[in-house]
Amino acid sequence: MACLSKISEDGHFVVYANPIFIQRPYELQDGATLIFEVIEIEATALKKVVGAIDSFVVDSQAFVGILEELLPVQSATGEMFGRSMLRGKIFIKNLLLEEQTNTLN
Repeated sequence: MACLSKISEDGHFVVYANPIFIQRPYELQDGATLIFEVIEIEATALKKVVGAIDSFVVDSQAFVGILEELLPVQSATGEMFGRSMLRGKIFIKNLLLEEQTNTLN
């Protein structure tokens, strides 16, 4: 489990979804795709940024990416929680260094 946040205009982290369930071993690196599942009722803010370039934070690593899709999925995680789930895919355009997170806007 992880938390998916964004970096606000004033440099604070704002939670997009918590928890998210990352679906495969991953490395946060330029050009990678992060695939995750999220409980649908926890994804309200994420639904608003599908297709948009945004700043994200996962595991204390900030990056600029595009939430390419957020689609319904049948999953063992959803069955475990008894909830509808969505699968998201974020294309990571580039990682941000700590000093870059203060100059996003």
